[in-house]
Amino acid sequence: MFPSEGGGFFIGYPAIFFGAALLNVLMACLRRSFLHSVIAAVAGNASLWMFFTSTDSFSFADDPQFWVIPPAISMIIVAQIFKEKLTKKQISLIRYMCLTLIYLTASFEMIANWAASVGHLNQMLLLGAFSLIGIGCGAVFRIPQFIYLGMIFLVMTLVSMVISAIEAAGDLQKIVMFLVVILVGVL
Repeated sequence: MFPSEGGGFFIGYPAIFFGAALLNVLMACLRRSFLHSVIAAVAGNASLWMFFTSTDSFSFADDPQFWVIPPAISMIIVAQIFKEKLTKKQISLIRYMCLTLIYLTASFEMIANWAASVGHLNQMLLLGAFSLIGIGCGAVFRIPQFIYLGMIFLVMTLVSMVISAIEAAGDLQKIVMFLVVILVGVL
């Protein structure tokens, strides 16, 4: 905060926001305050994002999971701590939206890399099969979140297969596999 030769406790804005997050975590624990919990989560994530922007190694376009997963986990933690103040529907919505963000950003880079390179058809088909299994389990056990997440991952798999087929300049085997996965998904 104050430039000097000796340094200091707060070196830059990320450290200031991290200190504010720690202080608000302490206040939230002592007072059981929802407001301090939210401020702690916002300050902690702001500290992390400022650190990411200060380095060139973590850009949002290259590594979206580092930017999205911490706020989603923070939301789940705050909702869990104050679940008695929220309705079951609100808690369920927060949990599933945050988990969806976590799963999608965690798998996005993997699927994008598979689609951009040659020889990953088996992995994409396996992810498509797992998506269909998740959809089937959701239908059998009447868990709509499994159906939603399975559909999202199936669409991501299909899109990555289309990208892969386009990059392969019309490789007939990949296009046939893409159509088979679509037909099985429709059924």
